[in-house]
Amino acid sequence: MKFNADIGQAERRYEAINLCLLLRPERISMLLDPKPVYRRLIFPWYDSEIVCFATLMFAGFVVFFGFFGIHAAYETPAYLQYIWVPGLLIAMGLVIFVSIAIRLLNRYVQRIDR
Repeated sequence: MKFNADIGQAERRYEAINLCLLLRPERISMLLDPKPVYRRLIFPWYDSEIVCFATLMFAGFVVFFGFFGIHAAYETPAYLQYIWVPGLLIAMGLVIFVSIAIRLLNRYVQRIDR
């Protein structure tokens, strides 16, 4: 029983120390400054426009490949049971295409608003 009381006391001490460190005057001024002058949005390389357009193009190729796969599956009766594979390719390609297109549209809208 005494062991649990010691843990509670240690946790209270730890919380008090964290509160003191958090409420230092220089820290409060940093928290109150909503947008410093030196802050700039940095996009990672995989979120650049070139990579997004390349991903759009690749996803478009995957969707077309899926449509050609469905066409080939309908031509050959033995492949009709595997029509789910190109259907899955189309679905995944469309999800990626739509998500990247929405990301680029949001970026262009934000650029226009500035």
